[in-house]
Amino acid sequence: MKIKIDEWREIEKFMGSISFPTNGDLEWNCLMPVIEKIFRTEFGDGKVWVKYTHFMTFGMIDEDTGMIMVRFAEFGLHQAPTLIEVSFKAVMELLTWWNHLPSNQK
Repeated sequence: MKIKIDEWREIEKFMGSISFPTNGDLEWNCLMPVIEKIFRTEFGDGKVWVKYTHFMTFGMIDEDTGMIMVRFAEFGLHQAPTLIEVSFKAVMELLTWWNHLPSNQK
């Protein structure tokens, strides 16, 4: 799976400095540090805070579609044919939400 530059910018906003994969391919060695930081970050919208988020669903198979499912707590359920692709979708949903909150709500 190729990563779009605008998707990578969302990751950079959250991570600080992180190198874009040379060939643009999504790889676990690029995604895992992001997931680990997500697990260690307190998230909230200024009203409700989650001390540390976690996967509510990780790697389960949808029996109807055969797709792999991943979901962070309090976020939507994502499906894709591969674990890395569906994990990336879940990460992007969370980071897009987080990065667009006003700074006084973080």
